[in-house]
Amino acid sequence: GVGKELLARELHQRSARAGGPFVPINCAAIPSNLAESILFGHERGAFSGATRRKLGLAEVAHGGTLFLDELGELPYECQTKLLRFLQFGEVLRVGATEPARVDARIVAATNRDIDAAVAEGDFRDDLLHRVDTVRLTLPPLRERPGDIERLVRRFLLELAPGREVSCEPAALELLSAHLWPGNVRELRKVIQRLLILGEGDQIRAAEVRRHLKPPSATTSNPRSRGVRSLKDAERDAVAAAIAASETRADAAESLGVSLRTLYNKIRAYGLE
Repeated sequence: GVGKELLARELHQRSARAGGPFVPINCAAIPSNLAESILFGHERGAFSGATRRKLGLAEVAHGGTLFLDELGELPYECQTKLLRFLQFGEVLRVGATEPARVDARIVAATNRDIDAAVAEGDFRDDLLHRVDTVRLTLPPLRERPGDIERLVRRFLLELAPGREVSCEPAALELLSAHLWPGNVRELRKVIQRLLILGEGDQIRAAEVRRHLKPPSATTSNPRSRGVRSLKDAERDAVAAAIAASETRADAAESLGVSLRTLYNKIRAYGLE
């Protein structure tokens, strides 16, 4: 939500590998039983249903960049293969006997306290040393108002190709002053709505103001006055657990949920 993939794409596009592929993958979304095959591929007959050879995403990224989002959620057994890939520049497909050479740069991101994950035995220390060459911290969008104009321009080009859409200064000021609890993802959705529902080729302050208004359901429906939704209550509980805990693992334990569920809630509620 804070724009990790956007930053990774920017790094790729400004590098010598810009002509190669940019391959993103969310490690938290990979089923643990398929992680090895998805990342490193498999040979025909390697397992039931493997009717043909399939390249893994690491090989697909050959000559370009492999972006591993939520690296801290990569299954432990798959971390060993990733380490070998980083050390020797080769992958061994499931069912293969000979490794394949791959030249791809790794950019990794995580919302997890990765140092704590190493201390807790959930993440390999040697793998962290391999990927932790240059570490960047990306704050939430509300702490980066100076990025709003650049992001707005980017989204206008992406969402309205072929149109020359501008954003008047007053509209940009409103967007820059907003707190963006949903981070970059929320900003993109607002720009998309403005393009769909707006008139002409300029985003105006009045239109932005309408789209940034808080939901009016609680004021228009007498029954809902003073009543918090379950979603709001859950969001507050997650936020409170994170604030009161030293690590995300402790927060998950205090809430009685798995670490993966906690990360899903963090993303869903824009608490990154």
